[in-house]
Amino acid sequence: RNMNVCPSEKGLYFIAGTYLFFMDYDSMEARPLCYKTDCLHNQENDSTKTAFCNAFVGASYVRQYIGQYKDKLYTVCINTTNGSEDLIEMEPDGSSRKTILADLKKTDVTRILLHRGVFYYTSNTYTEAGVQRSCLHALSLLSDTRTPEIIYEAAQDHSISGVFPYLDQVYFIDSVEERQDDGNILPKQHILSYQLKDQSVQEITEEGIYTICGVRDSKLIIQNNGRYDEYDPSSKELKPCTSGFTAFAEAHPGWNCHAECIQDDFTLFTCFDRKETNDFIYDTFVADRDGNLLATIPEASWGHFNSQMIRIDKEEYLFRCSRTIAPFSVNLYKKTDLMQGIVDPITLIAVEDLNTDLNNSYILPHP
Repeated sequence: RNMNVCPSEKGLYFIAGTYLFFMDYDSMEARPLCYKTDCLHNQENDSTKTAFCNAFVGASYVRQYIGQYKDKLYTVCINTTNGSEDLIEMEPDGSSRKTILADLKKTDVTRILLHRGVFYYTSNTYTEAGVQRSCLHALSLLSDTRTPEIIYEAAQDHSISGVFPYLDQVYFIDSVEERQDDGNILPKQHILSYQLKDQSVQEITEEGIYTICGVRDSKLIIQNNGRYDEYDPSSKELKPCTSGFTAFAEAHPGWNCHAECIQDDFTLFTCFDRKETNDFIYDTFVADRDGNLLATIPEASWGHFNSQMIRIDKEEYLFRCSRTIAPFSVNLYKKTDLMQGIVDPITLIAVEDLNTDLNNSYILPHP
């Protein structure tokens, strides 16, 4: 589930580098979300003036996020007064910023998601002895107090990751690292489900090494140590996946493949392969429902991208924010083109549009 792009009724909000952009559907052109006439936005060279741009969000430890609920926008932004990383609320034009949750880094918040008017996020705190306490929180925008509550607390030294809200449930991964007989350290993981209706938590998988990939046919698609399973919330059954995820992985031996942007007839696989020279080759593959390869989008680096399927009018697009082109760009790809093997991106933001140090502008420290 992507976090740095948010489709709205009139256009597309997204974060590139350290700035928030808006692309209106009519022109298909992107601009910084700031209407100050004397502001240079992302072309500003004077660092003392950067923070005065309404579009500036900064380089955050927390994974970049932009979301919308009712008539407000929400994003994670650097507080230029004290340097804290805050969840803020603002108007659709980027004005009237208000802090909703302050100093996220203090409690090691690295990911935050909005679902049905409620923010879900994880936190990690440590005792003086170094004992880890990991919690899953809910912060409702429907409440007048907007006070966070803990909805799940992991066991000592366990961590929580992979938060994935869907319909009436919030799925997440509870994991702990264990040392093996050979000295290697591997995660011991379970996927759990928080039920919105009765606030109960249920374990839905046995021990494994998991990634929550998405949903197809109302079933949760789960990758378990290279194998793909599907979980049916209605029957509470977990079984091997019947569509083309496993078929694609088996057709690409040696590649580490992760499925995302899952639709009924479309899947994006982000993959890497380590060669005998120890060099890595990275690629993104487009496959149909049965796992047949349709198109390849070359990748320049692993991990620095976000992808999401969006609809503009009657056309579906793949939004892709990556370091693919020299070395950073934000692109749209028509789904109909990709299904025919055509890779012809519409570039919204190219590297020359981001007047900033790339190493400090786009930080995604955790998968």
